Amino acid sequence: MERSVALKKVEKLLGKSFRYRVNLKAPNADGRAEARKRLEIAESAHSSVSRQLSARTSELLRGDLEYQRLSAEYKSTREKSADLRLTSSSYRFTVFVSSGFFTKVEAEGDSWEEIIDQLNRKRGA
Repeated sequence: MERSVALKKVEKLLGKSFRYRVNLKAPNADGRAEARKRLEIAESAHSSVSRQLSARTSELLRGDLEYQRLSAEYKSTREKSADLRLTSSSYRFTVFVSSGFFTKVEAEGDSWEEIIDQLNRKRGA
C-alpha cells in the first residue's frame, strides 16, 4: 500500500494527532524469526554463565570477612536512607491531575490551606 493512502486510513482511524515512525533498517518477518531463534540460544548461554559467575562470586566472598562486614553495613545504611527518604518526602495531602495514563502532582502539603496557597501561586492568583 502506498504510504500516503495508508496514512490517510490511519488518520481516519486515529484522528489527526497520531504520529508514526519508520525504521528502514528493521528486518522482515523472516529476519525477525531468525533473530528470535538466535536470541533464545544467546539468552540460554548468558543465563548459564550468569549462574556460574554468581556461584563463583559467592564462593570467593563467603570467606572474605571484610567484605561480609561492609556488605552488612551497606544493607543497613541503605535501608535507613530509604526510610528517611520516604519520610522526608511524604505529605498529608497530595493533589494531582490525571490525563488518562499520566498523572501530574500539582501541590503537596500538610493542610488544605497549604495546598490552596500552592495552587494559587502556580496559577498566578
